[in-house]
Amino acid sequence: MNKSQFLKWVGEKILFGFVFGIGLYIAIEGGQWAEKKIKPFFYSKSYVQYSGGSELEIIHHADIRDMREYIIGGQIRNNTQDPWKNVQIEVSVFKNQVLVDTCRKELWWVAAETTDNFSLVCSRIFPERLTDEYTYKIEITYATRRV
Repeated sequence: MNKSQFLKWVGEKILFGFVFGIGLYIAIEGGQWAEKKIKPFFYSKSYVQYSGGSELEIIHHADIRDMREYIIGGQIRNNTQDPWKNVQIEVSVFKNQVLVDTCRKELWWVAAETTDNFSLVCSRIFPERLTDEYTYKIEITYATRRV
């Protein structure tokens, strides 16, 4: 390779690098612009946290004591036109009004105006040891929805 071929080769590499850099810059800036313009249509930054009431409620629940695990199952109803996400259901198990265990289940999504089934397992409670003095309290402790 002589000197003129070498200079031509170096010039091409510099030109290709420059054009690549411009293309990369345009792609990054275009992506950021598109994210700024399009994202608000798909994602609202306004969330409402569940504070009790009839918007989201547990309508049926029961415990199953005759299996290998202590299971609480039921149905949760969404009475709003918006879906709820990260719905946390908590069960407190008592023996003679003394707290014995707390079990939690998180439902990722409860669609608008629907009723969904749920079940959760209290792994530290053995069903064969359960007697009538064991009771439980079930409640929704956390949920959010976009408005």
